Amino acid sequence: MRRTNVAKLSLVPVIDVHLHVQPHSEFNAESLEFITRGRRDLERYSEIENSPEALLRYFDEQEIEAGCLINYVAPDTLGLSENVNAWIAGYCRNHRDRLIAVGSVHPRFSKDGYGDARRLFDSGIRMIKLHPPHQLFRANAHLDGNETLAGIYRAAEEAGVPVMIHTGTSIFPSARNRFADPMPVDDVAVDFPRLPIVLAHSGRPLYGEPAFFLARRHPNVF
Repeated sequence: MRRTNVAKLSLVPVIDVHLHVQPHSEFNAESLEFITRGRRDLERYSEIENSPEALLRYFDEQEIEAGCLINYVAPDTLGLSENVNAWIAGYCRNHRDRLIAVGSVHPRFSKDGYGDARRLFDSGIRMIKLHPPHQLFRANAHLDGNETLAGIYRAAEEAGVPVMIHTGTSIFPSARNRFADPMPVDDVAVDFPRLPIVLAHSGRPLYGEPAFFLARRHPNVF
């Protein structure tokens, strides 16, 4: 019986919607040490970082149909600059059927959230990633006058591009977990009702119930 179930499951396309393929050279020393400490797969990761074909071979081994490759801008915490957007767009360019480029506009540093988001879409970015604990903002900061954030949401809503918002805690040394609660996304879903919103990590580990509530309340929250 177990073999039958596994055989049936193998016929269902699997899409990994949260896969971190990032240029390690962009991380600051503290963050790079944190993400590489104790890892035994760095040689294979290096191969994947330098070759989308290597990632696709790994997908085939694991029976993964496609994946969202997460990148975001966080220069003051993790060291990640805007360069990650061009990097991931280029990485995915020849394999858009299987590799989904995810990039970011920083809500505190960008001067033109709407325009920067539209330019990302034109470059091949197909989902926006926002990370409140690493970018140090609340997801509903548009209510407090953050026009950059409002512009990001508005551009994505108009284009039908999903916004993935990190919800739940982070253990990176520079993370600020006062921004980890998903409940501010309630305001985002109300103010941008046609914006597809993905709650990354479902509020892990402290905020599962609020995340579940938001997904039940709002048809545009997943």
